[in-house]
Amino acid sequence: ITTPAIMSVSPFRGNLFENLIISDLCKQYFNKGERPSLYFWREQNGRIEIDCIIEHALKLIAVEIKSSESTVSAFLENLVDWNELSKTNPEDNYLIYAGKSNQTRSRGTVMSWQKIGTFIDALEKKVIKSLRKK
Repeated sequence: ITTPAIMSVSPFRGNLFENLIISDLCKQYFNKGERPSLYFWREQNGRIEIDCIIEHALKLIAVEIKSSESTVSAFLENLVDWNELSKTNPEDNYLIYAGKSNQTRSRGTVMSWQKIGTFIDALEKKVIKSLRKK
């Protein structure tokens, strides 16, 4: 892959984009002097998978990663299935994609990859705020 044009049609685009995001999440933890608790999860039958589960401050944060520049509701389906199986809250779901806009939806937060650089710090603030409410 030697040019952006080749990357845009490469069958490896999705895998490379996913690797970029997860590598950056790891980097954010390492820069804070912390060991990242990042996991890939696949249901026993292989029907449902989550690209990244972040174990953070007693919460499991589910992250789906898509190299698409637009979003469709189907991108959030695995997150909904994950919530049902794990009894977690959809407000702890994230869809990180190659587009530019951010949205809050009932099934999770849709976030541009351009905002990923401060994700762990923002996540920590959100988790602390929610724990203080209890």
